[in-house]
This record gives sequence, structure tokens and C-alpha cells, in this order.
Amino acid sequence: MRADGPNPHLRQTFLALFGIFCCLLVALSFKIYYAISTHQPTLADNYYEIGRNYDRYLEKNTTSENRRLSVEAAGPGRYAVRYTDAGGAGIAGARFQARVSRRATLNNDQQAGCETDASGQCQIAINFSHKGYWEARFLARDDAGQALAYETYFVRK
Repeated sequence: MRADGPNPHLRQTFLALFGIFCCLLVALSFKIYYAISTHQPTLADNYYEIGRNYDRYLEKNTTSENRRLSVEAAGPGRYAVRYTDAGGAGIAGARFQARVSRRATLNNDQQAGCETDASGQCQIAINFSHKGYWEARFLARDDAGQALAYETYFVRK
């Protein structure tokens, strides 16, 4: 302590540290409030079982020997789907479902569908809402809802 009183810089330093502490406290309080008030689960409830059964799921939904499913990019966010028999002839009237998701999350999943025309082709439009890696699963089903063909693609947006 000096003879003329306390150091004014020391008081300013403590006020600055107190101000930073208050700002951090406000920011942390907002984060805690936001986390408590918004309930958007990022993991599926049964994510462990989904991973354990993934190989069995792929075996059940793989492309059959007498039918082929091919998917190609047809432009930004558009995919051309072609469904053919063993001879290469298009199969008309097949219903496709595309599910685009980010691994282990539920918030950004999207679904789209189309039905093949006489040449066995259709186009599906997909909007990738966030940057990152996406898993696009294309599934062909018959009239009874049975899976006929299945393809998986990984897309980096």
C-alpha cells in the first residue's frame, strides 16, 4: 500500500476479473437453461441394439441375385435410382424410399420416395441441411412392403 492510498490499477484489475466472471456466469446459465428447456435427443434410445443388429439387418435387406438397384448422383441433392432385373431390363412400379441421416442422431433425418417409371428409373431429391457426413439408404419394396433391394451410400456435404 502506498502512502497516498490503494493502487488504482489493482482496483481496475479486480473489477475486470469480476466482470469476466459475471459474463461467464451469464453464458453458463443460458447454456444450462437452453439444455433443460429443449428436449431433442441426439441418440436413439436403442442405439446399442441397432449397432449390434446392423449386420443381420443388412443380410435381410441386401440386393437379391435376380434384381439390381443402382443409385447415381444426378445433380446437387438429386439422385437417379435405377431398378433392373438380371437381364438389365427396367422394372416399372417399384417403390423406393430414401432415408438420409447422420450416424447416431435423430434430429436431421430426412425421408423421400419415388416410384419407377417404365424404364425402371426415378429421381429422388434430398436436402442436406447441415455439413458433414451423411448416410443415404435406398430401399426398394414390393406391394406387400417386403424389402427387395437395399443400397447404402455415404455422402460428404
